[in-house]
Amino acid sequence: MLDLINAIMNPLRWIHIMSGALWFGLVFFINVVILPALKKNPKDPVILDELFPRIFRLASIVSATVVVSGTLMLHGMVDGDWTRLLSSGRWGHALLLGGGLAWGITIFHFVVESILAKRMGFDSSADPQAMAKFHVVIQKVPRVAMVVLSAIFLLMMIAARGI
Repeated sequence: MLDLINAIMNPLRWIHIMSGALWFGLVFFINVVILPALKKNPKDPVILDELFPRIFRLASIVSATVVVSGTLMLHGMVDGDWTRLLSSGRWGHALLLGGGLAWGITIFHFVVESILAKRMGFDSSADPQAMAKFHVVIQKVPRVAMVVLSAIFLLMMIAARGI
């Protein structure tokens, strides 16, 4: 397995970096474009019925690609000995913390956000009470995700080049 990972390390690294940038850009787009538009018109069927489901699917694909490719790369970098991260100083600590945050936010996306979307009615025809709950949650989750993703990017830059 390690030989295969090392053989594909460069393409894997590019997939990881491009997916990470897309994930960050997607969350940025939600915070800067979608949420203000939704605040202006809370029951906009185009946003609720068309954009949110598509964005959710894209975020699922991109976040899974980031964490799987990152985990495979790291497995190759430590030659399968994950304990090396604990004793390798800032590099290992930054990767552990950043990777842990990335896995955490990805699991949150797949589990918690999916449950919330189903419970609250992810479309414009939902009852007003469900829509009110949806709007409270949808205003908070992407902002928290932006902070967490920014921290992950910072930690990965520290791991790649130091402080």
